[in-house]
Amino acid sequence: MESTFPFCHRRPSSTLNTPTPRFPPANINKPPQVQANDALKRGMQLKKSFYVLEGVGLYNQALALLAPSVERTTGEDFAAERRGGGRREGVDASAAAAAAAGAVDSKNAGKETAAAREAAAAAAAAAAAAATAAAAVAAAAAAPRPRSAKDSDDDGDSSSCPPPPPTPEEVAALRATLLSNRAQAHLSLGNDRRALSDALGAAALDPKMTKAHFRAARAALRLKEWEACKRAIRAGKESVSGSDGEAPKGGIVADFEALELSLAKSEAAARSAEEARFAADAAARAPSLALATEIVEKRKWRVGAPQLSVGADRNRPWLEGGRTVHWPLVFVYPESGATDAVEVASELDPISAHLDAMFGTGSSGGDGSIPALPWDEAGAYRDRKDIELYYLSHATEPLPHAEALADVLHKGWPEGLKASAPQRHGPKAARAVRVDERWTLGEVLSREDFVVPGIPAFFVLSRSGRGRAAEVRRRFLEENG
Repeated sequence: MESTFPFCHRRPSSTLNTPTPRFPPANINKPPQVQANDALKRGMQLKKSFYVLEGVGLYNQALALLAPSVERTTGEDFAAERRGGGRREGVDASAAAAAAAGAVDSKNAGKETAAAREAAAAAAAAAAAAATAAAAVAAAAAAPRPRSAKDSDDDGDSSSCPPPPPTPEEVAALRATLLSNRAQAHLSLGNDRRALSDALGAAALDPKMTKAHFRAARAALRLKEWEACKRAIRAGKESVSGSDGEAPKGGIVADFEALELSLAKSEAAARSAEEARFAADAAARAPSLALATEIVEKRKWRVGAPQLSVGADRNRPWLEGGRTVHWPLVFVYPESGATDAVEVASELDPISAHLDAMFGTGSSGGDGSIPALPWDEAGAYRDRKDIELYYLSHATEPLPHAEALADVLHKGWPEGLKASAPQRHGPKAARAVRVDERWTLGEVLSREDFVVPGIPAFFVLSRSGRGRAAEVRRRFLEENG
């Protein structure tokens, strides 16, 4: 069989492997909010979310008929409208009565034709007794209306008289009820964020609606929004307080107290988990902090954002035996833009040792023990004595303290971070500084104008007259002199 719920999706029994409902289909003559309550009860008892979904759809339909626009159907929207002074101008009062009575179908939900208003008014009186979720509107609809002189000439039958339009207060009360019930439906479906929005909207419209506060507290507890949960519990207790200010014991108050207990347990568990996470993170960060302390505070080295890289896993320094710092090095050839990398260099290593390993101790083209650079067709970099090494002073802005470097060493440099460009003027203008090969790596890093751009970087030039080497060297020194 197919669901007979109006305004909702259809469910052919042949496409869903679910048992036949143990309840009769909804009565389409009932107002939408009453049908929604029936669907919600069936869904809760059968433990089938399908019926709860149908209930949500019916609540949406009823709320859309009450709203100035069908797009504004959330609890927060209704609460904001309520704070703004009730219904907007242009909201037809008979449309609100039609929502309470369920006489306007989905095709007429946004229309204000004369036929729709007449149908809504005629059905309101007949459905008033069944609209349990709209008692205030139903009572207003059932109230007698003064008869005109023309009415006195009739046969005395006043059953056809349309009810008076609902007041803004009655509409607000109906909205609060619908929002609170829809919040319960969303709670059943696990839509906690929507449930919290609807429950808070209902509570804003009717602060004495204890169920709305209770449902808001439950949704906030599930969302781990502790402060919102506390506020909802406090407001809920105030809503059931007696004339003497003391809240009655038992019933809903006991439910709020149970929620408070669950809140306290959840907060304690969250704090414990957070403390454990912080402790684990601190333990994992400890080696990085020790290394950063050695670099920044003890050795007074300055480290800035990276400009070059030798590979994602080989860009970081490391500490040997708690005393000796090792760092990868990058050598850049301005003539070709090519680079060479040394993966591990001790701070105690002299720079000459690495140059000897790269270029040999004499002519790299002599015995062939050191291969020539593939792009050096003129052989300008074959003779070891022609090689010169430079670094760029104040290459980037250094990190302010050891803690900042520890974060970088622990988590890595943030993706997309760009190093500050070297300054061309002023006391911290970038300059090409020649490296004395007798210096150790630690001595180079300790120089006041040396800032490590992520990893130590050096520029390799040749003073040989072969090829373009001499011209490249001259231009590099002029631009960075």
